[in-house]
Amino acid sequence: MAAQTDVVITMLPSPPHVREVYTGPNGLLQTAKPDSLLIDCSTIGPATAREVAAAAAAKNVLAADAPVSGGTLGAHPTQAMRSLRVLMPHTFPDSLLAALASQASAAPRRRR
Repeated sequence: MAAQTDVVITMLPSPPHVREVYTGPNGLLQTAKPDSLLIDCSTIGPATAREVAAAAAAKNVLAADAPVSGGTLGAHPTQAMRSLRVLMPHTFPDSLLAALASQASAAPRRRR
C-alpha cells in the first residue's frame, strides 16, 4: 500500500501494533516511497513515536505522530476527530495539514 501513495494515515490500538505496522518485516517502511508522509493517529507514548520517526527518517520518509482526542467517538470512522496534536519536526510539509483537514472537526493549523 505505501508504495502506491504519498500519504498514509493509521490509527492503531497500541505501541506493539504501531511498531509492527511501520517497522515490521511487512511494514509500511519496507515499501514507502522517499519523501512520502506517514501519519499515525494512535494514542501511544513518545518513545514509540520517536522510534517510528527515526526508522522513517532513515528511509527518507516523513513520519508524524498525530494522536486523536475525543475517546472512541473521536476515533470512530464515521465521526470527525475532535482534535489532533501533531508532533514532528518544525519544517513539516503543507501536505500534512491537507491530509488531516479531511479528518478533523476543525481545520488544522500550524502553531509556531
